[in-house]
Amino acid sequence: MDGDERYTRARRHSESGDKLPYRVVDAHDQGWHVTVMPNREEAVYSADYGWKRGLGPMTRDELEAERGPLRPVVPPDGEECERITAALTSAGNRAAASVLVSLYRIACLHADEEAERSGCRVSGRLYAGREGSWESAAVRSLAWGLGAKLSERPKRYDAQSVGTLVAVLDGWTSSPGRFVEVAANLSDLFSEVADRSGGWPAVSDRYLQVGSAVGHPLDVVESVRGYLLATSRVEHGW
Repeated sequence: MDGDERYTRARRHSESGDKLPYRVVDAHDQGWHVTVMPNREEAVYSADYGWKRGLGPMTRDELEAERGPLRPVVPPDGEECERITAALTSAGNRAAASVLVSLYRIACLHADEEAERSGCRVSGRLYAGREGSWESAAVRSLAWGLGAKLSERPKRYDAQSVGTLVAVLDGWTSSPGRFVEVAANLSDLFSEVADRSGGWPAVSDRYLQVGSAVGHPLDVVESVRGYLLATSRVEHGW
């Protein structure tokens, strides 16, 4: 059985009468996804990067017993999306910086909470909805890189918008009974706002413009644009 067939069968299990959520996050903020193993008809959950962490496949019942409670990964609700888009629109050309600062602050909040829980100030909660995606990798890099630096530059972000974004993202990742994947959903919402606002110049300051004499290095600017405008129709000409 090749990878495509296993993926199709896993999706079929998650959408069938078994009612297995395709993705779940456990009590340790570890993400899992439904997998169909070769020569085994029963669907199991496999951990994201489980091979690195000594986590083997488990059935839903085994996973619930050993690492529960489990939270299914679900889409954001309409009210949450509206709060984010309103905050980004209100931020104007400080929207991009506000997103990066928000990601840094929620990452710090998760790290502090993990330190209280386990004594280790390392948390993967922000990425647990789909840790292996390129969007999650971008969020990790941008939050702890440029986001950390911009957090010390209050003139470059909108404080009220940051407060709203942090509150919504905390709800997405900390509420009991559900978990909303952050990286791709946030990028999609930013792209929508950017398109409605007139493109990248309307949602980012002069330091994040390509070719700016006073801006960040080109590779930094492109990494920010690449993530935040990933599904922008204006940017990609769709």
